[in-house]
Amino acid sequence: ASNSDAMSWLQQQSGQSIAAVDSDNNNDGRVIIPSGDLTLDQLTAMLNTIPTDLTFIDSDNIVRYYSEGKHQVFTRTRTIIGRDVFLCHPPQLIPKIKKLIEAFRSGEKDLEIVPVKIGSKLNLVRYYAVRNKLGEYIGTVEVTEEMSDILELIEQRTESNK
Repeated sequence: ASNSDAMSWLQQQSGQSIAAVDSDNNNDGRVIIPSGDLTLDQLTAMLNTIPTDLTFIDSDNIVRYYSEGKHQVFTRTRTIIGRDVFLCHPPQLIPKIKKLIEAFRSGEKDLEIVPVKIGSKLNLVRYYAVRNKLGEYIGTVEVTEEMSDILELIEQRTESNK
């Protein structure tokens, strides 16, 4: 049986998604997930191309990932990986972050949207509760996007439709 057959069998038996890097059978070390597979280079490039900042913290509030695209709204460095999320923010934001994570954890919320204006730029920060197939909280993903260009495009279209 192939590695993908074994992965499918394991997934069926466990009822959970299986993701793996297949370096034994492929020279390029593909990341295999239920909806497809990519090389690590493809996955990294794709995540860094999307014009958003992506940050993932696990259920223990540890930063596990952030995208390193050229469109970063908030500057991050690799030193945040493995750190408690509360050590990565100004003290005045900690109570809000704790409250949001607790609301995600309890199931009270699945999404929080926060517009943030920095100078003339409008940023949209979206926080999503990440849940497994059983609905259990497994982390939070923060998606931040600079929206000024989109608002400008909407204004241009609105003007041209008058």
